[in-house]
Amino acid sequence: MRDERFEVEPFTGSLGAAIRGIDLVADDHAMIDEARRFGPFGGNPVHTPVEGYEDIMRFAREPDDSGKVIGEEGHMDLAWLARPPGIVMLVGEEVPPVGGDTCFTSLEEACQSLSSRMVAMGAELAGIHSGRGVFAINAASHASA
Repeated sequence: MRDERFEVEPFTGSLGAAIRGIDLVADDHAMIDEARRFGPFGGNPVHTPVEGYEDIMRFAREPDDSGKVIGEEGHMDLAWLARPPGIVMLVGEEVPPVGGDTCFTSLEEACQSLSSRMVAMGAELAGIHSGRGVFAINAASHASA
């Protein structure tokens, strides 16, 4: 999709795109304003926000950090909240040429592509979402710092 102000380049047939021509990094308010178009910020009880911006969390990983990243096998952000976030926006300030990327998926798209038999099997299952593990990992990392 091409617009006079920006360009959208899809990554896959159903989800993910690179958006060029909009600078959301130069001004934190620009990113917040754009995110608000999708709905209100619901809070993040796990991470400390950037001073002055309740809805911006900074995640930094140094090149010599070699330990596991929380959720690196796959996760849904804050799934255990009563109202999990509908979207998450990330800005990569420094991304290595290989690795360091984040991939997204659409749970709605995944569910819509299931066969009726898979839907029936899933209808009998229950999921339990808990933030206990994330809080424990964060508490341990803050205690050792």
